[in-house]
Amino acid sequence: MKKFEIDHEKVSSTKLRNLIGKGRFADIPSYLGSYFESQGTIDSEDNQHVIVTLSEAFLRPPPGVYLIEINTEGNVLEGIAHQIMDGSFQGSWHLHFNDSLHLKGKKIHIKWKSKCIKKSKQ
Repeated sequence: MKKFEIDHEKVSSTKLRNLIGKGRFADIPSYLGSYFESQGTIDSEDNQHVIVTLSEAFLRPPPGVYLIEINTEGNVLEGIAHQIMDGSFQGSWHLHFNDSLHLKGKKIHIKWKSKCIKKSKQ
């Protein structure tokens, strides 16, 4: 395959993995033409909050807060995601939406849209 460059910078899987590893999802569309996407399964839900486990087949974002979009069964919703690092869902992701959801046990498709915002320690 011929070398692919953007602004004299080689576009490679290593470059994309580094962007994902740094939580720089807003930069990815300029390289891929679309946002980075992953899949997960909803473990629990409570009104507008859901806990999701990401598929191990995808790279995982570093801890932080992200703007996301989910797609499940034709429904598309924007929300906020942050990683849970304590309790029984350690390593899972907490998603918050403005609308009530009824998705427990369903697979979702997540589009990671924003740069990582580090959570403040309280």
